[in-house]
Amino acid sequence: MDQAPAAGGAYIGVIARQTAAGKYFARAWLRPDGAIWLVVHREGTVLLTQAVPGMTWAANTSYSLKVSVTGTTSTAISAKLWATGAAEPANWQINATDATPLAAGAVGLSGNRSGSATAPLGVTFDSFRVTAPL
Repeated sequence: MDQAPAAGGAYIGVIARQTAAGKYFARAWLRPDGAIWLVVHREGTVLLTQAVPGMTWAANTSYSLKVSVTGTTSTAISAKLWATGAAEPANWQINATDATPLAAGAVGLSGNRSGSATAPLGVTFDSFRVTAPL
């Protein structure tokens, strides 16, 4: 990300599962005050939010986001975020469930700037990898 938090918030992350019936997102919410929250939602319905303790965002900083989506009768969506180059957190930082799950489907990348942002945001994605659960 090439802008400082004062220019406005943003949502950056992944489309974790997408079908004709909808999609799950797991995203980092980069707030204008510099705080970082993880947000899991299904289309416009937020399933869970969680502040990432001890992290603030800054311009020209790189982060790693890992997401897991499992289940067919109930879907579990978990995520964790850390500064690239730092140790990956041992535990998931957010764990959401959806009792009416979407079937397995496509995945992708997602990003948008909040409506109150005062400048465009440049974001670069690198090393996007999808693996099947063991």
